[in-house]
Amino acid sequence: MALPKVHELQAKHNYIFLKFIERKKDFIDWHVTVAYYTAIHIVDSKISERYLELREKQLKTFSDKGIDMHAIRDIAVRRYLTDIYTSFKLLREQSKTARYLENTSGTEIASKALKEQDVKELLTIHLENIIKRFGLSFS
Repeated sequence: MALPKVHELQAKHNYIFLKFIERKKDFIDWHVTVAYYTAIHIVDSKISERYLELREKQLKTFSDKGIDMHAIRDIAVRRYLTDIYTSFKLLREQSKTARYLENTSGTEIASKALKEQDVKELLTIHLENIIKRFGLSFS
């Protein structure tokens, strides 16, 4: 895992890119994807010590059960960052829709399956909730 400061710098890089592509309404699937990866790097920058401890202690157990690193991060957020868990979970779920067309009818591409208002809420409420939780500013 990268150093916390490197994760924070990557989060800022992703956030700046998100602001650049937000004007492109035909690519809201990418808005969600970039927002989720921004959140991942913020979380990884803040829980790296605890996350590493959790990973070392439980990786074998989780691996034996078929649980991947994203699931381990999710457990760490739920355990250590309960106040942002709902926002993180919503970003993750919508990102799965954007990336894998999960929870869709299967008849539309991701940018059409996602609702613009839902994406706007993800960015203006949930991603911002995670950013503010740690007192970060990427502007």
